[in-house]
Amino acid sequence: MTSGIYKIVNLANERWYVGSAVNLERRRLWHFSQLRRAAHGNRHLQHSFDQWGEDAFRFDVLEHCPKEKLIEREQWYMDRLREQGVFLYNVNPTAGNCLGRKFSPETLAKMSAASRRRFDSPEERAKISAAQKGHAVSAETRAKMSAARRRRCEREAGKIVQRRMK
Repeated sequence: MTSGIYKIVNLANERWYVGSAVNLERRRLWHFSQLRRAAHGNRHLQHSFDQWGEDAFRFDVLEHCPKEKLIEREQWYMDRLREQGVFLYNVNPTAGNCLGRKFSPETLAKMSAASRRRFDSPEERAKISAAQKGHAVSAETRAKMSAARRRRCEREAGKIVQRRMK
């Protein structure tokens, strides 16, 4: 697990999104998963992704640094890039995150209940199950799912080989 500062660059118009992450690979996967599902929280980045497509975007690591320095270094990059006239997708001009934030036991209980609420009742579970039964998947969709599963397996196999080599 490596922490550091990253950028997502739109190669079509040279606009950047700058961020920091404790786990850079996980953050990359999260961003592109959200963008592909049209569910990213940054509407400017999402709009550009929808307009230009995934091939127009690249995730690059700017710097590896300890997690204690992430916000400071992210802010440094954002300030320097703005000084140089680089357009940033970042909506907030100030770097920030919830790293190390402590939630009260009451808040944690509310968050837990909210995430489970949707599946509490047997009626809700039955409704979800019924919606999925008899759902026909096209041959094209099956091929895409198969290819994605194959890539995921190959990626996992590569990680195992790398761990054994260390």
